[in-house]
Amino acid sequence: MEPEVGGTWWQILIGSEEGSLQLWNISTCKMIYEFKGWGSAVRCCVSSPALDTVGIGCSDGKIHVHNLRYDETVVSFSHTTGGPITSLSFRTGMFPMFLFCHDAGIDLS
Repeated sequence: MEPEVGGTWWQILIGSEEGSLQLWNISTCKMIYEFKGWGSAVRCCVSSPALDTVGIGCSDGKIHVHNLRYDETVVSFSHTTGGPITSLSFRTGMFPMFLFCHDAGIDLS
């Protein structure tokens, strides 16, 4: 089943300690779809400039860029110092960047 992503401002994405993600419609209070996750607690989630795609930071130090519409991971990577990912940010413009924070500091990709 393909998740019903987009087309409304009433959807939120919730990450869990178990590593799964849930897409909810907050106007109807119903879960739309549950994404299986990556087996590590979700610490942060941010929308990307690409349509229906989010960046997910996990407690195992891995970062996943995931397409919600097709429930497919576009790319995954981890940082070398270990520790949980505490925040993520995408930057567009002349030099697109991906910024992430963890216990040891801030990295750019």
